[in-house]
Amino acid sequence: MHPNKAFDWTSSEEMLEFASREAFAHIFTASENGPFVVHAPILVREGKVWFHVARRNRIADHLADRRVLISIAS
Repeated sequence: MHPNKAFDWTSSEEMLEFASREAFAHIFTASENGPFVVHAPILVREGKVWFHVARRNRIADHLADRRVLISIAS
């Protein structure tokens, strides 16, 4: 987050509520083949963000057992 306290947002519950309202995110991951990103619909359930991409999507083979970064903007 931005270092200015006016932008400080530390409540996981509030962040998940925001994610749920926006419902779309950029999902980023990296592999030995380089970085990948996809814009996908998301759901928030049980305190986790869930998403789905088609098997034919180039990112699909690079998601298993990898960390992802999710970027949500309104």
